Amino acid sequence: MSNLRKVWNLYKLMRSQWKSYEELRELQNKKLRAIIKHAYENIPFYHEKFKKAGVRPSKVKTVEDLTKLPYTTKSEIQANFPDRIVTPYVDIIKCWATRTSGSTGKPLTVVYDEEAEDFEKATALRPNLSCGQGLFDKWVAITSPHHIK
Repeated sequence: MSNLRKVWNLYKLMRSQWKSYEELRELQNKKLRAIIKHAYENIPFYHEKFKKAGVRPSKVKTVEDLTKLPYTTKSEIQANFPDRIVTPYVDIIKCWATRTSGSTGKPLTVVYDEEAEDFEKATALRPNLSCGQGLFDKWVAITSPHHIK
């Protein structure tokens, strides 16, 4: 399924680059509504935080509504990770984990699953294809070996 998902993600991303401003704005708002709803319904930390602030997902409809959301600090995420931050139905053992550099004093751990990894790879490939690189052309990436999976 992973390869099919990668191709599908890449297809959607390649098509989206030609959308009008209005179409992109509506897509952005649609995805915003979905992620706010998901956070409220599936992430205990955000459910409690939104409730305490009196924010219902139905009140966040556009990017302009982001000002209605309560601030979340890095230390709050660190204090609630993973039990109240990671969706309970995600098997964290099957996820990849990465950490920020910790330049502010304490690194932040970020976990993501195979679906997120597939989307990230498609997102990284899209600009190359848009600039003329062929799908099967050879190319070199110079990066830390810790980023290669």
